[in-house]
Order: sequence, then C-alpha cells, then structure tokens
Amino acid sequence: MKNLSGQQSLWLVFPILLVLIVLIAGIILFPTIQADIRGRASEPTPPPMTTSNSPEIICSELYNPVCGTNGQTYGTACEANLAGITDFTQGACRTPEALPATN
Repeated sequence: MKNLSGQQSLWLVFPILLVLIVLIAGIILFPTIQADIRGRASEPTPPPMTTSNSPEIICSELYNPVCGTNGQTYGTACEANLAGITDFTQGACRTPEALPATN
C-alpha cells in the first residue's frame, strides 16, 4: 500500500465527502419540496376567463325546419334565433312556384 501525503489524502476523500453532503442535503430538503408541490397540487385552479359577455350557444343538429319572416329556411328554431329571427313558422319555407310561360 502506498503512503499518501496529507494533500493527496484530502483529494482522495474530497469527492466522497462532497457526495455525502449532497445526499444529506437531499434527504433534508426533499420532504419540504415534495410537501410544497403536493400543497400546490391540491389547490383548485380558477376557471379560464372568457372575453365574451354572452354564453356560447350550441344548437341541436336534429333537422326540424322553420321558416323565418325573411323567407329563409333554418334547420332549427335555435339556428333562426342565432340569426336574429325571432318570428318564424314551423316547416320549411315554400318557394313560389314558377308560372308557366305563355306565348
């Protein structure tokens, strides 16, 4: 076995001491960091802010036509309301039948 000087022994022991210090610091600090993460995870997040004042309206896709006062057929009463038509009748709008041409 080789006889080491004081400085050589220090350079040999220094990495071992450094690893031990890091391990001890990890054991001490890890539970507090983990508790902080768990604490933040249990807090509810606020709902996202919407820029629109009116709620989003989703109309049914079931075809139930209505005829608006503007003469246009809408798939549902909801679609007519979204277009700003509040007065309508049930059923599709009737198109005027073409009159036969007379010569």
